[in-house]
Amino acid sequence: MQLPGTRERLVDALGAARKARGISIRSASALIGLPPSTIQGWFEGKHLPTQALTPKFLDLLTHLGLAASDEDRRLWADALAAIRSVRQVSESPYAGLNPYSAEQARLYFGRERSLGKLVDACLRPSDDETSRIIILLGESGSGKSSLLAAGLIGRETSRGGALSHLKPVQVAPAGIAAQELTSAPTLLVIDQFEDLDQLPPEEQQAAMERLGTLPENTICVLGLRADAIGLAMRHEWLAQDLTTPVVLGPIPEDAFVRIIERPALQHGRAVAPELTQLLIRDIYAYGEPAPGVVLPLLSNALRRCWEESKGATLTPADYLATGGLWAALNQEADAIFDRFSPAEQKTARRLLLSLFNVDGAAALRRRIPVSALTPEMAEVSEPFVASRILARVDDHLMVAHDALLLHWHRLASWVEAAQTTLLLGRRIHLAAQLWDEGGRTNDTLMPAEAQLWRAWADSDEATVLSATEHAFIDASCELGEATVVEQRRTIARMRVRQYVALVAGGLALAMSVVTIAASARSEDFRRQGEAATRAAQSRQVALISDEVRGSSPNVAGQLSVASRRLDDNVQSRSSLLTSVAANPPIRATGPSGNTMLATSATGRLIVRGDSEGKLSIWRDGDIRLTPQSLASGGGQLFSLSLRETGSRILLLVAGQKTAAVWDITGQPEKLIDSGEKTVGYSTTWQGDTALIGTLDGQIHRFDLTDPSRPLRLPDLQLGEETQVTALAASGSWILAGGRRDRIEVFADDGTARGPLTTSGTVRALTTSPDEATFVSGSSRGEATIWDATTLGKKRSQTTTTAINAVAYQGDVLWLAGSFGAVEAYSASGLLLRTLPGRSIVTSVVPAGDNILTGSTEGDTSFWSAPGDVVLASAQGVSHYDVIRSTNGLLIGTDTGAVMMAFTDGRWTELPLAPAPDGSGYNPYYAIDLEGDTVVNQTNDGSLVTFTRTDGHYEVAGEQPMPTGMADIQLSPDGSQLAVAYQGQAGYRLYTESDAGWVLNSTLNAWPGRSAFSDDGALFAAMSVDGKQFGLWSMAGDVPEELVIHPTSEDTVPVSFTFAPDGTLAVSDDGGWITLYDVSAPDTPEPIHRLGDARGALSQIQFTEDGSQLLASSRAGELWVWSKTDSGWPLDLMLRPGGPNVTGVDSYAGWYVMSLDNGTTVAWEDDPATARNQLCRSFGSALSPAEWERLVPGVPFIDGCKKA
Repeated sequence: MQLPGTRERLVDALGAARKARGISIRSASALIGLPPSTIQGWFEGKHLPTQALTPKFLDLLTHLGLAASDEDRRLWADALAAIRSVRQVSESPYAGLNPYSAEQARLYFGRERSLGKLVDACLRPSDDETSRIIILLGESGSGKSSLLAAGLIGRETSRGGALSHLKPVQVAPAGIAAQELTSAPTLLVIDQFEDLDQLPPEEQQAAMERLGTLPENTICVLGLRADAIGLAMRHEWLAQDLTTPVVLGPIPEDAFVRIIERPALQHGRAVAPELTQLLIRDIYAYGEPAPGVVLPLLSNALRRCWEESKGATLTPADYLATGGLWAALNQEADAIFDRFSPAEQKTARRLLLSLFNVDGAAALRRRIPVSALTPEMAEVSEPFVASRILARVDDHLMVAHDALLLHWHRLASWVEAAQTTLLLGRRIHLAAQLWDEGGRTNDTLMPAEAQLWRAWADSDEATVLSATEHAFIDASCELGEATVVEQRRTIARMRVRQYVALVAGGLALAMSVVTIAASARSEDFRRQGEAATRAAQSRQVALISDEVRGSSPNVAGQLSVASRRLDDNVQSRSSLLTSVAANPPIRATGPSGNTMLATSATGRLIVRGDSEGKLSIWRDGDIRLTPQSLASGGGQLFSLSLRETGSRILLLVAGQKTAAVWDITGQPEKLIDSGEKTVGYSTTWQGDTALIGTLDGQIHRFDLTDPSRPLRLPDLQLGEETQVTALAASGSWILAGGRRDRIEVFADDGTARGPLTTSGTVRALTTSPDEATFVSGSSRGEATIWDATTLGKKRSQTTTTAINAVAYQGDVLWLAGSFGAVEAYSASGLLLRTLPGRSIVTSVVPAGDNILTGSTEGDTSFWSAPGDVVLASAQGVSHYDVIRSTNGLLIGTDTGAVMMAFTDGRWTELPLAPAPDGSGYNPYYAIDLEGDTVVNQTNDGSLVTFTRTDGHYEVAGEQPMPTGMADIQLSPDGSQLAVAYQGQAGYRLYTESDAGWVLNSTLNAWPGRSAFSDDGALFAAMSVDGKQFGLWSMAGDVPEELVIHPTSEDTVPVSFTFAPDGTLAVSDDGGWITLYDVSAPDTPEPIHRLGDARGALSQIQFTEDGSQLLASSRAGELWVWSKTDSGWPLDLMLRPGGPNVTGVDSYAGWYVMSLDNGTTVAWEDDPATARNQLCRSFGSALSPAEWERLVPGVPFIDGCKKA
């Protein structure tokens, strides 16, 4: 028997034996009575068995078939001792995926600042004589264990450390209750405190009681995962310590440098500066690095690099030979997978595929509940979690980083091969979500597909489904089975009727009657089945439309139109209105790869360069039309720049084997091309001088003063090894990107000047329209604005990942890149707008008031200015309710009422005069039905009355009125004013007079959201006891109480509104709305009860004609019910964005909604109109292949095609 002589060979021997015997980690743990984590560490070589555990290890070898006799056990014990005794001079100083221990304190670097804060917290005097508890918060993998062990214990409690006077004691959560502490000053360290939640309740209680009674000479430090903070919050005395935790946050770049270089120096090797730069680049490749993901990967990559290196210095070659930082994921994941038995590998594949959804051709990460995992899945997930490949967050399992799909080749091939399975899983996920959110009603079940889904879910190929998804499939199957049973009963009844017909009449006549009836019923069943199938498919397509809208609004719009054509239902109508409100772009498809764009100042001329070297030219600004196409003479194109000079239109084209100037005024003509032997990479204009940067570090220059005779000027040089990634120019300067962390600067005469320092490699440059500023976009996701005169840095704007394109539109700055979306910022850095996307954006250019973008999917997208915004307030201003009047809308904000009107196709403000006392207005306002009178209280307590005059509102009166209002309402004719105050019973009713508002009487009601009927005859409000509502007649000089009426189910009435026909709607605290017939107001009669919303409602309102009832919810939804002969069925459920829709009303064919982000939006209220708007603006239609990727199994349908 060949015994291992090194740790690596020991790992290989154990893994091969375990695979041959089919023994899982959990089984091995049960066989020898040790925790799975200990067994896992042995199999992975993370640690060797200690002397005390060697007998257990030998027992494991016996079970693995490696030690069949006592002699074998003795030989293995000797081999193990020999492996332990080997002290390798070249042992890696990097911990890999393991945390640093106290013994490795001298190798621990990078968290010095956090360690200092933790030490300061330990040394801070206590406010009383109790023990102190300090909480260290950080995400999983962020280095808490290393900081506590190597930093706090290993470094600070050792001789000379700041805490050397304390005796360190480290204990696991399970050992807290039994921990004995001496009278000596003690540092008690409890890492992974979140594991306490896994103990039985009685053990948890004992541990918490022990922590609450620690000796006063004990300082206790708890390491707690950030997502488990709720564990501490459950205990009031411990929650107090969460007010000042030590938070382990992001790691600055200089700390990464220490993490990379200092451990190597401790073990006698250096790290080449080029390797450090390369590692920093890779660390930030996906944006700001999450320590919980990057730290373990970095340490592991450095450990592999150390083992690869043969010299005294770690070099880029050593690093690249291991595959690099993110590619190490492939090696680590493969290593874990290869250690599994065949059965475990099959389980692991199914688990990993379950962690992805597909969106068209893109794969997206998905979270699945840990409770949904089988025991086998839970077991195979453990090594992936330990290696930070997977993460457990909030009792869910998820892939730790998008890089896994990019770099683990085996997983990428699985996802590619399993597209159909993943799409089917996503359809079930979306359908179950709709069913669950919709109150689990039968109309959202899908019995036509449920049997297929159940068979798939029970197969070995199915992804993991949650309990909700299983319940949805079961309910759908039950509904289908019940339908079949009902059809059989109907057929049986038909047969009884046939028998009666045979007895009662002539045989021939009876047979003909029955045959006709049976045939008709059979046809009914067929039509019902087809209708049910189309309805189910329609809801599926609507669901997918809603899912992809956040990344592909054009595709979502086309799906929503198709959904409604399949079937007219709540989901299809809602999806259609949501799509038109999303203002989807027009798209023109092209070959995948770089899509570069250039436009004229007006946007009438649009040019696209694509990955196949083709130029497409639209001359009327409409990319829905067929463009003029021509070959550029090169390969893939990387940059375009357009200049209008006199009557000529000149275009710079850079790409593979082309660096050319074209005249595209009429028939396109190439004027000059200097790129036949190089690659043009960037372009810009400096007056009449054309500049084209190349891959070999040159900037070609051409004088186009006379376009018919282009003059080649001397090239500018960046260096042969530097590609010119970006260019921009003003009258004084030429800026060029290419070298890392700098921008090269040339004077207008071509003289090189000192570079500008920046972060990362500059990928994009541009100048503002007035040439007052430059802006650069870098691979580190930083946009920097430079003064174009002094070249001084003015400010920076950061994004999540690399910036590929920048553009100015007036003073608005547009940024685009690897983050998919395109973002617009104001001159002060305020985010103004985000254009969604799902692929890398390679180009962004203004087209007049609109924006064009190009992506690596080959799409050119034309984005028009958003048209749904009624009012956008300054940052920090909140919007509340919306109140309709004949002449405009009142939008309530916390700075008072804002009056808006829709005229000439746009929203305009009808300004209110400033507060006479100069204090500004508060959020207590009201308006009459015509919009002629508005009242609003000032911050200093004056009630101001306004009247409408020539498109604005002037002050008509002012009088003192106490602050602290809770509700204020004007009667429809503006003659009566009802006011209630917070915490006070009673509505004070005022009557209009020449002297202002005169108190008339007080109504015995409690403040809430009251209402006058449209004719002003009735007033409704909550009763004083909060369980009923009252109605008052307002017809006489003094209001008369008509009734105090109990609410349904003893709920609390919250809001009231009247329909034009007098119907009263009352919403309650349970989210229900009850409609009352108050034609006899002293005896209200409940006629309908609407419970679809099932949550807190912020405002209810009937439309102008009373045909619909609207309800905005604090869950971010708008619910719409439509009046029919049989009742008030749900018509729409819209989500306008944001967690809270604070108010709603209808106005001129719009649903107008106030959101809690300081905006009020108007959405089209007619699905037919929305469909027509969308079909006019799609551009390139969805192809059958795109449809199949998105909604497999549903026949392709063009929703815009006329029937």
